[in-house]
Amino acid sequence: MSDFLLRAQNYCAKAERCRQDVVRRLWVWKVPQEERGQIITSLENDGFIDENRYANAFVHDKVELSGWGMRKIKNTLISKGISNDTIENAMSRYEQHDDTDKLVKQLDSKAGQLLRTARFARVCAIDPDGDDYEARKVLYDFRNRLLRFAVARGFDVSVASQVIEQLLNDLRTK
Repeated sequence: MSDFLLRAQNYCAKAERCRQDVVRRLWVWKVPQEERGQIITSLENDGFIDENRYANAFVHDKVELSGWGMRKIKNTLISKGISNDTIENAMSRYEQHDDTDKLVKQLDSKAGQLLRTARFARVCAIDPDGDDYEARKVLYDFRNRLLRFAVARGFDVSVASQVIEQLLNDLRTK
């Protein structure tokens, strides 16, 4: 057990790890089932695994560095087996944090990327109430791509829709 315990300690010392990350790693290393529980208990007792510390670090990194929305962060932590109380405590610092500015920047960047493609190059000139079916279809596809982009990053659909409409209005007035 000591060799696997040492490997697990080194693994945990490199970055914050949750219990599930370590269990998966032990499984990959083909650690016998009987030893896994002992190793996990030892790592938790020695402070190598701390779910609260992990959740706080995860939320901070995903909000500040990766630009994820709260919904995606919460779902990812749930999938890693972190308790709801721990998740709520970790996210409480960022609940008041307004994601709208971050979302505007990300959607503006994505819209610029889409507008450089031949399919969406004329989106700015399309009249949403016009009679041209093909043009309205292109505008519809453009909106949906931006919406899927925002939702995939964990932002609220209604907020993303409002930001997209404002972005389209800004593009038309330029």
